[in-house]
Amino acid sequence: MDRSLLFFYGLFIVFMGYYAWKAKKQRVLTSTLLQLAALVTSMILASLFAESGTGTWWIIVVVINFSLLAGGMILFLGIKFRRGKKQFQAAHNIIKSQGAAGLNMLLHDEFNHRLDWQVIYLPEQNTLEIGANIYYQKWVLFKKYYLRTLSGRTVYFVPDLLLVEVDLSRNGLYALDMFVRHSKETAESVRHYADAIKSGVNQPWMLVDEEQQQQQKR
Repeated sequence: MDRSLLFFYGLFIVFMGYYAWKAKKQRVLTSTLLQLAALVTSMILASLFAESGTGTWWIIVVVINFSLLAGGMILFLGIKFRRGKKQFQAAHNIIKSQGAAGLNMLLHDEFNHRLDWQVIYLPEQNTLEIGANIYYQKWVLFKKYYLRTLSGRTVYFVPDLLLVEVDLSRNGLYALDMFVRHSKETAESVRHYADAIKSGVNQPWMLVDEEQQQQQKR
């Protein structure tokens, strides 16, 4: 057998072993299978342009494989974002028409399982907002976490601490159901915000209005 073919088959076996180990060890079977499919497809397509196992063939394999993975990732993220945006709009329409009653549906209906709803609580800015992770972004400490709010804004929050319970003395990002269950005060703030959205007030909810702020300063 030709040495180039021996090298090709040997390298192919190594690739197969690596992807099998990765799928088992890291438990990412779907992504591993997609990467493997892209690699095999690249090898097949490259064989149409150059002899298998040659330097030119490997260059073509790398280029095609990278293009397939990059294109697939862009398509996948685009589909996820479109789906998230559609689910967000459906939930927003309910809040817009029903206010706090619609928010209760958000907490107990299937919408809560489709999107990750968060409360952006900022006592230092005297504001509160509710947003959804329509970008399917992973929550990471000290990294910008983007949300689409019910007021129609795209905002970000940089978490600096893993909060396991609601702390009303500091800025924080909390799961919607966790924040509502915390106390009567937090539940009322969320309901007021939802009713304000229903009334067409597309801005963050003021935790303390101007009159109350003036009274507190006296």
